[in-house]
Amino acid sequence: MTAALMAEGAWIGVLAAQIRTKSFQVVRLRNLVILVLTILALYPLRTAWRTFGEIPVFRQSAAVWDAREGEILAMKAQGQKDLVIRFLSEVPIQDLGDHKNYRLNRCAAALYGVNSIVAVPMEGE
Repeated sequence: MTAALMAEGAWIGVLAAQIRTKSFQVVRLRNLVILVLTILALYPLRTAWRTFGEIPVFRQSAAVWDAREGEILAMKAQGQKDLVIRFLSEVPIQDLGDHKNYRLNRCAAALYGVNSIVAVPMEGE
């Protein structure tokens, strides 16, 4: 998106530099360009503000994932190679699945150096 906006800005600049008519008023165009650039500059700030509001949710998710990683490492240290771990339903992002051939499960198993990992809801959750 950024590259497209940069290319579009360059294209508009080249076209604006070639316009030489009597009805063309530079002051109005400059004011319009300043307004448009100000709006485009504020959009990333809006996104940053919205993301800043979600930091507590991200922190909570990270804490839950870290706790489960500790469980995975403990199971691996005990010599288990086919792990059954708890499903994190409270995490607002995609979690591991309930079958070992699910793509995220395969990646997690490769990452932790085990045969398979399956996430299922546990009692009391």
